[in-house]
Amino acid sequence: LLGAIPFGLLGFYGGDLMTFILGERWADAGGYVQILAPWYYASWVSTGVQPTLVTLRRQGLWLRIQIGVLLGRLAVFGVGYLASAGVETTLKWFSGINVLIALSILAFVFYLLSKEAGNMTDPDGDQGA
Repeated sequence: LLGAIPFGLLGFYGGDLMTFILGERWADAGGYVQILAPWYYASWVSTGVQPTLVTLRRQGLWLRIQIGVLLGRLAVFGVGYLASAGVETTLKWFSGINVLIALSILAFVFYLLSKEAGNMTDPDGDQGA
């Protein structure tokens, strides 16, 4: 929730903010920031995934996930190129796919954590009482 405000501001007012802070020459960049803000937020929210998978000793899984993410990102630009999509359209696809990927990874890690919690046993047998 902490990041919702700054990333929300970037998403709704990125163009105006970039123009105000950096000048009129950065107006186009502000439009790109607005398009990519959801991806920035999703990436920020999911930053704890890698340490969690390392703690669970699932580095190989994390490597496979990262290879899949890379291939997905490359595919978006390939489809954008083949479809002769404009920069903004391709960036919207890129941002949307990355948000879906980040949410999927988070859901998967929560699933793994719930599975791990179910496998844990209480040595005292008192169920945490």
